[in-house]
Amino acid sequence: MTNKIRKLIISILIIKEDDNVFVYEHSISVQVSAEKIWGLYMDVKAWNCWDESLESARCVGGLAPGAEGVMVLKDGMKLPFTIAECEKPVKFTARACLGAVTVNFGHLLQHSDGDTKITHTVTVEGDDDKMLEGIGRGISADIPQSMQRLARLGENNEAV
Repeated sequence: MTNKIRKLIISILIIKEDDNVFVYEHSISVQVSAEKIWGLYMDVKAWNCWDESLESARCVGGLAPGAEGVMVLKDGMKLPFTIAECEKPVKFTARACLGAVTVNFGHLLQHSDGDTKITHTVTVEGDDDKMLEGIGRGISADIPQSMQRLARLGENNEAV
């Protein structure tokens, strides 16, 4: 790991069973500009370069609210999603509906004192708490590693 990825902020795992919501959040602070990280987010076809759980991804219309796309997982499962919100170059949320379960993938960039804090969240909502926890833990398992790869790509991507 390079010294540009200076500090890790511990993952926070919160399960709110009363509200039928599973929430996972992980943040890292890096010495990479938010613009470089945002450029990696904008290149949806290359999401699998930093998220190894993906075989591929595509999104018609880019990261604009209402744009639709599909993530294909390594196991072949197709996960259609919609961009629920986007505030360039600060944050975006991709939303996937899996029957009675809704999964929100949040991405937030905050710049401070030469560092960029990257925060990824997974929020799973539905009626079955056990199912929510299972889906949430499965989806969020590799987020810390994905974020480290994202940061390394940002460090090495001088053209963005």
